[in-house]
Amino acid sequence: CKENQMNGHIKGLDALRAIAVLLVMISHFFEGSSFIYSLNLGHFGVMLFFMLSGFLISRIILNEKRKNTPLKTFLKAFYARRALRIFPLFYLAIGVFSILGFGFGDFIWWHITYTTNFLLAKIGSGFMGTHFWSLAVEEQFYLLYPAVLFAIPRKSERKLLVSLCLIGISSRYYFWNIQPELANYDRLLHTNWDCLCLGGILALVDFRKPFQRSIRTILPLGLLACSLLIYGNGLTQKHLLVNLFFAGIIFNILKNQDSAAVTLLEIPPLKYIAKISYGLYVWHYLLWQNIAVFEPLTSALNTLHPILQFGHSERIIIASFSFIFAIASWHLFESPILSLKQRFSYS
Repeated sequence: CKENQMNGHIKGLDALRAIAVLLVMISHFFEGSSFIYSLNLGHFGVMLFFMLSGFLISRIILNEKRKNTPLKTFLKAFYARRALRIFPLFYLAIGVFSILGFGFGDFIWWHITYTTNFLLAKIGSGFMGTHFWSLAVEEQFYLLYPAVLFAIPRKSERKLLVSLCLIGISSRYYFWNIQPELANYDRLLHTNWDCLCLGGILALVDFRKPFQRSIRTILPLGLLACSLLIYGNGLTQKHLLVNLFFAGIIFNILKNQDSAAVTLLEIPPLKYIAKISYGLYVWHYLLWQNIAVFEPLTSALNTLHPILQFGHSERIIIASFSFIFAIASWHLFESPILSLKQRFSYS
């Protein structure tokens, strides 16, 4: 076991979280650009978030499991710590934008209950808080995954993770290739098991040595991925290739903690953006969907230069306010609440 490493901070991963949120923000701020849309930056930013989440959550679970922490003790600490991290800012943002701008209307109950992904699958996008679908997936993941991975025998961990990953890949293929009219169903939890559990597989591989012992179990996953690269549509192929690329980056970061590349990823600006990334993700699209509130400021900025009239004023304003909101909420709201996490240690 590598329990000491499992407890420690992994350099380089914060930068990936920062890159992920920036990809999502760029995709939203340039959603009218066909070129940016074709790059699927928002999709891959969220998938990178999911992979990192799957890795880090699995890392915690596997570590506590190896320490023989009682399941009840682990789950109590896990859910208390997750609640302190996720709920306060989320419900604060819903409260703020229920008052400001257009509000959420009848859709607010989908957000409050973390079922936005089901709403998106049902009616498509276009409602306030569309981006909350990924937070709904994360919350559903937190509710189901930790107890199952913690409770199963160690010898079955690889099979569970690979099986869930196969379900995710197969579901994506079905919704994107066989029933494309159901493409919005790719926002449901079972369709996103691929990235979440690929992160889990990375955690397990990092925890267990030698790696060769995992090859036999992972082989079916590789064979399915290869077949989808051949028979899947363009998005299916890009999704597989980019996420394998992400997995390769994470794996190399884990194995080369003292490399120059990892040192470069530790630069303070990226680490700070990672620190406020949750706030950036929550606030930025709510602000963007309420751009009309900033119309006087937009009009004033447009007078400074003709090029700003092509949507750049809106981007500058919303990007600036996104950082202002995220920085303020981190220092004045999130950070004080997160200090309570020390009351809920795992073991």
